[in-house]
Parts: sequence; structure tokens; C-alpha cells
Amino acid sequence: MPKREVKDVITPIVFEVTYNLGKHKVSGKSVKELPALKPILRWRKGHKLAQQNQTVFERNCLSDDCAADLQLHGKLLLSSVDEHKPFLALGAVKNISVNVTVRNAGDDAYDTNVYFNFTQELFFIKMWQKEEKGTSCELMELDFLKCSVGFPFMRSQSKYEFSVIFDSSHLSGEQENLEFTVATQSGNVERNESLFDNTLILTMPLKHEVDTTITGSIVPASFIYGDSVDASKFIQLEDMSCLFQPFNLTFQVINMGPSSVPELAVQIMIPSRLYTNGADIFLIQEVVVSTQCYQYHCSVLLSLNKLFVSVGCQV
Repeated sequence: MPKREVKDVITPIVFEVTYNLGKHKVSGKSVKELPALKPILRWRKGHKLAQQNQTVFERNCLSDDCAADLQLHGKLLLSSVDEHKPFLALGAVKNISVNVTVRNAGDDAYDTNVYFNFTQELFFIKMWQKEEKGTSCELMELDFLKCSVGFPFMRSQSKYEFSVIFDSSHLSGEQENLEFTVATQSGNVERNESLFDNTLILTMPLKHEVDTTITGSIVPASFIYGDSVDASKFIQLEDMSCLFQPFNLTFQVINMGPSSVPELAVQIMIPSRLYTNGADIFLIQEVVVSTQCYQYHCSVLLSLNKLFVSVGCQV
């Protein structure tokens, strides 16, 4: 049987041979003679007319129980310009790699596997190995990956290194940390005292890396108070005895960073009075926020002769 077709090297191979009697024919007998005797097979009720034998795969064991001793090591590697950052900047890193090293310090480990649990916001791309050593990976569920190492067995004192690459461009940042749980197991027994290094938990903080700047303009650029001003430049507001000159303040907030801004607050301070007991010189009629800000809130506060306009936004 070809090696690639072998699926199980733990269970013995069973051979079975069944037998029975064929149709018994006797030629040249006379009509007057008694019927010829027929041979029969003696068998016990409930048993088949068969013989079984089994053979096991050769296992070179140094210990009585053929115990393996798997040792798992790993680290996370970012596919970015500054791969040594202690965090993952959302939007800046497209791929993340889990680099794994598996060692076997015990007897030959049959059917060795490495398992990966991760968030469903990651997408498995591929497994990469510098030298082909019979390692293959299969996505069992959206957040569960199984990698077979050195099939059919991982030899004693051997080491396998490979990387599993994930697409990280869809991370939302709702969780503070990105976490991988990596575990290894084989078909051999493994003593309790050597199980401590069979599981890894690899984490990396998730950060919003932003670079914001603000620009603004006012139209008209200036205005004049007094009787000399053309009356057409004034407007009459409802329930107000004074006349007002309209003007528009426009601000633009730009984010040059790789990550989106989860919550942006812009505070605008506008003078409210020329002196403490004076009349209000500015009245805010309307605040308009760009449609790029899909969720926002606005508040206006009068304090210390200054008008505070606060806009909170998620972009």
C-alpha cells in the first residue's frame, strides 16, 4: 500500500479468510445406488467459517509505553514595515503569521497534529514550510485549523518548523487583544509531567493607529458692526429683536493614519460676549456633520463668555 494512502498506523491490520464447501458432484453412479455421501464442515453456532490474523506496524520504542514527548513553541509575526511593533495596528497589517516549532523528545509520535483556535475575524490563507516535510493543514471550522505533522509518524528527537498565515485585514478592534490557542497531540500516550508544553496561548494587543489634523475656514472672512453697514446684510431671527449677520464656520478633520478613528471629538470655542454683562453676539442656528460620519452627537455649552460646540463622531 502506498504511504500516502495510509490513514491509521495505530490500529492493527486485520486479515480474514473465509471458506465453504462447493457443490459436490459424483459422476458415473447408477440409478439403483444410494445417494453419495456429502462432506460437511463442523462449525459452532454463532461463529463464521473463517480464520483471522492481524499484524501491527513496527514501532521502535525506547520506553515500555512508547510515550511521546511533544514540545511546542511559537510566536506571532506581522507582515508590516515595522514588524517588531509590540501591537497590531488595525488597517496597517494585512497578514499575520503564526510561526510554530514542534519537537519530539520521546518515542516516535504517530499521527501528530497541531491545532489552532482563533477569532472568526481572521481568515486562513495557507501553511508555509521552508522544507517540505509532510506537513498539511485543513480548516475544520471557520475558527479551527488542524495541521498534520510528519505523517504517519514524527520520529524521536525530530523537529518541525512551519508558519500558518492569516488575513488580518478584517479585524474590527472590538477585542483589545488578538489571541491564538495552539495545541499539539499525537496518537501515543504522553506522560502527565510532559504535557505542560503541549499548549500555547499567543496574544497581541490591537490598537487604532491614527494621525489626525484639522483645518478650517470662515465665510465671510470679516464683518462690521454699526449703523454704516448695509441693512441687506442683516437677517431678522424669530423672537429676536436684534439683527444678525450670518456667517459660516467650516472645519475639516483628516485622518492620515492606517486605522479608522473609533470615536472622534471636535471642540470648537466661539466668543459669546464682548464683555461679561453684554448681550450674546453669536447664536448657533445649525450644525451640519458630513455624511462620512455615520454616527455622531452634538452639544452646545455656554461657559465663561465662550460658546463651546462639541461634536463626537465615529469614522
